[in-house]
Amino acid sequence: MRIIGVSVIKNESDILETFVRHNLGYLDALVVLENKSSDKSRQILARLALEGLPLIILDDPEIAHKQSEKLTGLIKKVSAIYNPDWIIPLDADEFLNPNEGETMESVLADLPEGSVGQMQWRTYVPTASDDPKQADIVKRIRNRRAVESPQYYKVIIPESVFNKKPFIVDYGNHAVRFEDGTYPLEHYILNTLRLAHFPLRSSEQILTKAFVSWLANLSYDDRTIDGWHKQSLYKRFVKNIPLKNEELERAAINYAADKGVENSLVEDRVKQIASYELKHVDLMTFHPMASVASMSEDLAGRLREATAQNDEDPDQEYSGVEILSSVEHIGLQSLDVSPLRYIFDVFNPESVLDVGFGGAHLDKFREWGAADVKAIGLIDVNGDIRGPDTPSVENVDPSFNLEKKFDLVICSELINMAEPERGQDLIKSLSRHAGKLILFTASQPGQPGDGNVNLQTPDYWIDEWAKEGYRPLVFQTLALRLLSNFSWLKHNSLLLAPEAVAGSLKVFESFGLDELKRNNAGPKEWSPQKPGVYETTLMGKQADETLAQQPDQVLAETDRELKRILLKRAKVNFDLGNIEESVSDTSVALAITLKLREPLEESVVEFLNSQAKLAEERNDKKTISRIVSIMEKLRAAASEIAKKSS
Repeated sequence: MRIIGVSVIKNESDILETFVRHNLGYLDALVVLENKSSDKSRQILARLALEGLPLIILDDPEIAHKQSEKLTGLIKKVSAIYNPDWIIPLDADEFLNPNEGETMESVLADLPEGSVGQMQWRTYVPTASDDPKQADIVKRIRNRRAVESPQYYKVIIPESVFNKKPFIVDYGNHAVRFEDGTYPLEHYILNTLRLAHFPLRSSEQILTKAFVSWLANLSYDDRTIDGWHKQSLYKRFVKNIPLKNEELERAAINYAADKGVENSLVEDRVKQIASYELKHVDLMTFHPMASVASMSEDLAGRLREATAQNDEDPDQEYSGVEILSSVEHIGLQSLDVSPLRYIFDVFNPESVLDVGFGGAHLDKFREWGAADVKAIGLIDVNGDIRGPDTPSVENVDPSFNLEKKFDLVICSELINMAEPERGQDLIKSLSRHAGKLILFTASQPGQPGDGNVNLQTPDYWIDEWAKEGYRPLVFQTLALRLLSNFSWLKHNSLLLAPEAVAGSLKVFESFGLDELKRNNAGPKEWSPQKPGVYETTLMGKQADETLAQQPDQVLAETDRELKRILLKRAKVNFDLGNIEESVSDTSVALAITLKLREPLEESVVEFLNSQAKLAEERNDKKTISRIVSIMEKLRAAASEIAKKSS
């Protein structure tokens, strides 16, 4: 049985480490959407990931707290990649707490098939007797409300629901419904599992959180769904009136409770099955004004965006995405940042070698702190070598040897362009230079693209890498696929390590090699995203909006390919090899003949005619033959365009 937790968090530094460590005692993995915290929450998550915990961090730059929408999208992504039996949405102040003698497996075994499980909230209350020196909130706060009125529930979602038809998790994770408004089978209350809830923990925490959360709700929806309990605390913050101990206790007792209900406290310590100690207490500091300043900056930025909306490219609608729309941007290449950030968070590579992509990955690793980065740029793996002006570029053949090792070697969508024997040389070269990890992708059969001569499924490459003593890190590879926006990264990524290194890493037994083979892609799964720099993992409507809009895939790519040709023209003079290489790509030939930006076709043809004249004068039959071949490709492209137009 595989159980995965998902969470959307913001400004939870005082409780976050305890939340992760405690709940991972009951979960196979935890996926956290970090909503641009202004405290140290992101740093805490990064440190925990670096420890090797089964933790995946997604960065969310949007200020509005669209919890229902975001969590629903996250659950859909997790279910598609990790194939869990159960998904449990959790807030950072919620802790799984089964009865003594129960496990999550035994609890969920009692749930009727197809039902959504419901966990009862148990609200814990800080008191004056709590030890202020105890950083672990579960150990510090030991008393809870005797009565929950009303009784709130949080859901546990079975595979039969999230793999059935489109669904929505209601705001607050209290219920699940299908998008058509119907609810799946009954919501079944679990009597052997409670959810310990620590909403109020200190005066600074609750007043600051109320301030930030109230404004976040206002920025999203004036109705401030379910956020009524934050309003009165927000007013206290604005008036700079801190809560006394007795006020904090009373506020916690009355938190989201019916008015006029008499309540008392009972001691009921939360069960902790995971043995751990808190290692990042130094990051638990709370700075209310930092949160206020950050929120103000975010609101100002949102106002600027709204004011300038009419002047901006519609492709720029979503935070975290820079759609490439100029020749200069094409020079930076399309880039999917989130999977790279995951590798940095978990493995912290100090040296990175990028083979074949041209070095675009390296700017990010250098920004995050990698000291030694090197690119081997754009290799024609079957012969001629070319490379753009990238950081520390070296142009070599697939059997290259730099006589040093790198913590991380990246080789993306390159080996599929090499004949099998040349591909073997490349594998040996990559393994020769990898000190710890290799991020490897290769195009699959049925995947769109030109220039491919060796299309294989990931399981083929798993076997090939095994011959060199490498095996994929399954959980981490799935994490990369979860975080990726580009379809070729979602389906092709393999994060590989030599046996000696893999053996020293934490292995998550419930994730086997069959997980990677299960994700072999079919021909309908290759979504042509708009080229761009994707800073965050997009979900739902945001992801759909980045798909290239095209009636025909080849014609849709021509604008991008033409820009690539224009960029090349800006950097180098025309030469026969340049054009010959370019028109070998059908979509580039189409782009040249389409004349989308300027009369490029005439420029190319004029150049070819002048070269043909010189070749005739020299009686250079080989060059004449090359020019004839190029012209035939351009004529074929023009004919293809005429067919499409008619």
